[in-house]
Amino acid sequence: ISGMHYTGMAATYFFAGDSSPVLTESALNTSALVFWVSFTSVLIALLSIFITFVDSRIQQAAIEEAVSRSRMREAIESIADGFCLFDMEDRLVECNQRYREIMNFGTPIVPGMLFESIMRGAAQAGLILDADGCLEEWLAERMTRHRTPRENFVEHFRGDRWMRVSERRVWNTGTVAIRTDITGLKQTEIELSKAIAEAQKARAIAEEANNAKSAFLANMSHELRTPMNAIIGYSEMLLEDVQASKQDSFVSDLLKIHSSAVHLLSLINEILDLSKIEAGKMDLFLEEIHLPSVINEVINTVQPIVDKNGNKLSIQCPEIIPVIKADSIKLRQILLNLLSNAGKFTHGGEVTFTVMEEKTQDAGWIVFKVSDTGIGMSKEQVDKVFDAFTQADNSTTRKYGGTGLGLTISKRFCEMMGGSISIESVPAVGSVFIVKLPTEISD
Repeated sequence: ISGMHYTGMAATYFFAGDSSPVLTESALNTSALVFWVSFTSVLIALLSIFITFVDSRIQQAAIEEAVSRSRMREAIESIADGFCLFDMEDRLVECNQRYREIMNFGTPIVPGMLFESIMRGAAQAGLILDADGCLEEWLAERMTRHRTPRENFVEHFRGDRWMRVSERRVWNTGTVAIRTDITGLKQTEIELSKAIAEAQKARAIAEEANNAKSAFLANMSHELRTPMNAIIGYSEMLLEDVQASKQDSFVSDLLKIHSSAVHLLSLINEILDLSKIEAGKMDLFLEEIHLPSVINEVINTVQPIVDKNGNKLSIQCPEIIPVIKADSIKLRQILLNLLSNAGKFTHGGEVTFTVMEEKTQDAGWIVFKVSDTGIGMSKEQVDKVFDAFTQADNSTTRKYGGTGLGLTISKRFCEMMGGSISIESVPAVGSVFIVKLPTEISD
């Protein structure tokens, strides 16, 4: 408006004519004044608009910052664990209420407090049990951990509480820390440790008792076997005398005595063998073995067992078998156990005995495979078939007899000779046992 006013006033100094408009000195001064006044007015108006715009943006930014801080505050307070943030000078910047509750040592915890002051106050108040009797040493170590955090650690608090501390150094910001109450977990861990210690103690006692039992049986093997051998020997002598004198009425009873004594001796032998193995008194007697002769002896022994149940025995063996170095007695017992089991648990079926040679870059192996078409086993039964005193189930023991030690002893013998034994079985289809022994066993 002022600009328009002075412009109108200046116009009175102009007049029409043939020549160019003439402007007096006074008119020129007035025109300059009008220009600068107009320019200044416009500049002031623009500046006012700019200031108003900037002020509104500042106010908006302040509102947004306040909202952001409020949200951050709510987020920090929503953390179930104790949260705190310290700056580069170890002064408290922010913490939640949970942190104040955990570190409550009687003095309000407010921003600006030094980390060392908080830790010292908590320790002096008896809040942190780790510092009892060694405050300065503990505090020095704690400050080092705070300034160069590496891994999480646990602090023991009053009231038998346990806190897991997780600290991380943030570049150009400070240290962020989380305190988690793990009292329940720690108590469970302590109880578990006690239970493990008690179990280990009980196991040690049981192992000691078992070793004592094994040592006793191993040392008593002669005393246990001698009476049974005497019974077997005298029953054979009486049987010969009775048959010679044709007293047939006694033959049946003497045969029962003899067979029962032989069976009992075999059970005693199995128990004593396992006891010797467990006591570490079972030795290997290595020698070069001519396999065909060993195989023939085993087949002749098990043939009656196989025939008794109406089974067919098939033998698959190469014409040339290498001489191996092993314990011949233990090898015979392994093969006898496997073949007699196959014949015992198969009725009207087939038992196949296969011998083959395998070679690898490191060693040569002899593989013995015993397969049958018998009752077979489930996966659960296979998993425990090599456990001591274990058979497929209780009905198996009642029906077929035995101690359940044959396969256990066979497995131990295989391992003693550097070999292995494995099984594949399907219920009502049959089983396959595979024994692998090295052709050369070191002394």
